[in-house]
Amino acid sequence: MLWKLRFFGKINIIRKTVKYIFSWVFRHGRTIIIPFGPISGFKWFCDKDHQFWMPLGLYEQETATWIIESLKRGGTFIDIGANAGYFTLIGSKCVGRDGQVFLFEPIPKNINVIKKHLQLNKIENVAVKEMAVSSKCGKAKFSIELVDANSHLEDVDITHADSKPINSIIVETTTLDNFINKCEVRPNVIKVDVEGAEKQVLLGAINTLGLQDVSWIISTHSEQLFKDCQKIMIDNGYIVESLHGFHHELICYK
Repeated sequence: MLWKLRFFGKINIIRKTVKYIFSWVFRHGRTIIIPFGPISGFKWFCDKDHQFWMPLGLYEQETATWIIESLKRGGTFIDIGANAGYFTLIGSKCVGRDGQVFLFEPIPKNINVIKKHLQLNKIENVAVKEMAVSSKCGKAKFSIELVDANSHLEDVDITHADSKPINSIIVETTTLDNFINKCEVRPNVIKVDVEGAEKQVLLGAINTLGLQDVSWIISTHSEQLFKDCQKIMIDNGYIVESLHGFHHELICYK
């Protein structure tokens, strides 16, 4: 029993040491060069609210790989729930100068970080939309959480284990159908990660779901949402699979 206590005590010390090193290397406000992964060599603005796997270039590698394999040069990528813009940068690199990336992100602080990343890397093929995507156009209450990635529209039924709302803001909302029709966009890949609002996104994308040759990757945040989104996609003629290693990630294609 004593050796177990000593062993786990050492593991805990190692964890704290690694966390301290990473928190210093990727300390808030520092700009670094991403060392690994699909966007190695890109510049990244470190923010205390975003995971250190992002500036390492190792964030959600399975998702990154799927996006890279699905996008082509000259294509169009829509990033719904862009957070700090990690997958936006990947999409921008994949589609190249002749392609387009449209990102949707309602949190002002995240928008500022995204714009820093675009400026630092001299990226010109990304359009920033400071709004949420939902089932209707207008305005909605948005809950800002202590853990930034857990922030969400207030009308969704989702509770994180570490949920700690610290603020509520009013954000502009649009539907995917409205955006695509208005801007005459023809997407090739759509990524959805909206903390419980994924069903609303799909309900506002009925016409978009009817398009051919559009692949989706949808991060669902409960078992019920997984089932609901899966049904919507299958009913619209999509083949639906779970991303390898991520049961809650739906990949959908025709």
